[in-house]
Amino acid sequence: MVVKKQLVLGVGALLLATSACSLIPGDEDDKGGAGPSETLPENEPSEDPTESDPSETPDSQYDVVGHPLFTVSEGAIDSVAKIDLGSPKLFISQKEWDDWYETEVPEDVRERLEDSEGPTFDDSVAVASAVPICDESVSVIDRGDGELAVAINNPDDVQIDCYWSPIDFTVFEISLAEIGVDHPEDVVLDSTYDRI
Repeated sequence: MVVKKQLVLGVGALLLATSACSLIPGDEDDKGGAGPSETLPENEPSEDPTESDPSETPDSQYDVVGHPLFTVSEGAIDSVAKIDLGSPKLFISQKEWDDWYETEVPEDVRERLEDSEGPTFDDSVAVASAVPICDESVSVIDRGDGELAVAINNPDDVQIDCYWSPIDFTVFEISLAEIGVDHPEDVVLDSTYDRI
């Protein structure tokens, strides 16, 4: 009898959580549920922190470099969660990128990205990340001497409280000139994610 009550309570809580997630607005491709449950400012911000440029992170001691080529969220395509990137990945050649992309990125994600521009590797490298994101943003930072890291940027003056943080798969392209190196082989990537 106790087990049945716990099961009913557990299912009820799951239904309640699912209902709450479906109330959170998303884009029309979104399956509902991605996003913050509530954003609580610690102090009244002077502007909307969700509209800030991730390259303007005053707390960061490093420069934000490169630009995102594309981002796909698990909230839009469930199989994004299958992209196994426990740590960010650096690509220094087209062959390396093609081999990984064709074998590690699910077909429905590749189909969604058909019209997106991929990395060119013309005097550049690419970095891929797949991390759970709520209101944070992701960028690549330059630590100097060809060392890069993927940073998860928390919005200023905001406490984040999410029901669900879907995985965002993002690929960045970084110019060698921007990070001051001559050859792709001179670039290294930190295997952890930085929080700034």
